[in-house]
Amino acid sequence: MNGDNIPRLASLVFETFRLLRKDRGIFISYRRKGSQPLANRLYEELDKRGFDVFIDIRSVPPAVDFQAELWHRMSDVDTILLIDTPGFREGRWTKAELAQANLLGIQTLHLLWPGQVEDRNFAFSRYVKLLATDFSGPSPGRGATIKQAVVDSICDLAEELRAEAMALRHAHLVDNFCDAARDLAFEPTVQPERWISVLLQNGSSLAVVPAVGRPTSDRINTIFDAISEHKAADAPIWAIYDSRGLHENWVRHLRWLDGHLPIRTISVADVPDALRGLLT
Repeated sequence: MNGDNIPRLASLVFETFRLLRKDRGIFISYRRKGSQPLANRLYEELDKRGFDVFIDIRSVPPAVDFQAELWHRMSDVDTILLIDTPGFREGRWTKAELAQANLLGIQTLHLLWPGQVEDRNFAFSRYVKLLATDFSGPSPGRGATIKQAVVDSICDLAEELRAEAMALRHAHLVDNFCDAARDLAFEPTVQPERWISVLLQNGSSLAVVPAVGRPTSDRINTIFDAISEHKAADAPIWAIYDSRGLHENWVRHLRWLDGHLPIRTISVADVPDALRGLLT
């Protein structure tokens, strides 16, 4: 087996066994001046590997509120690939993007341009130092071309970080739900398949599935099919998610779906109130 393919093969295995979702979102953050060619190369390579790549204004339709769309899209990515060139960190958008990534617990693959140094303020970053020798031709940013082996290595790291990022965000949802449930004297139990069962006062049970990223009708259907194999026949199903950054009209759409589907979507911020409703 070619060792270079292990991260990709591992991701495919995890997706097959539902340990990773099949959607593969990644956001490339960069400064056009100097790093545009590298951003384009990474976009093309990640796209070939099956990632849904969100990159700057190329991914945002005209007349759309860019910041609102950026936060909405970021809520659904697994990782951010940040190309840190001189002056990039000082940009208004960069600071806002990194603050939002830290808020959501999104992992960042932080590519340090030759000469750039690490910054401890970016808690969720994994740093990769680019060297002048990683480029062929003139100096980086002035016509030099990054070597294919370096591009492959960066994309492999994105595969690895994706699994780590998903695990951390899943744990965040599980921990928040279980804490809220215990505060109200419920006894949540995390199942081997990574969903949560809760025994209710009337003797029935509740099945709770953490949904990392933005819930869609397809994902909700996948959750319903998967959990139906394990839960009791009459157990209600909740899919919990993090609504921070989502468009309000998307959240309203989810509430509308709640009235038409055999599964309820609940923002993790609304979990305490939803659980209190089970006590009445």
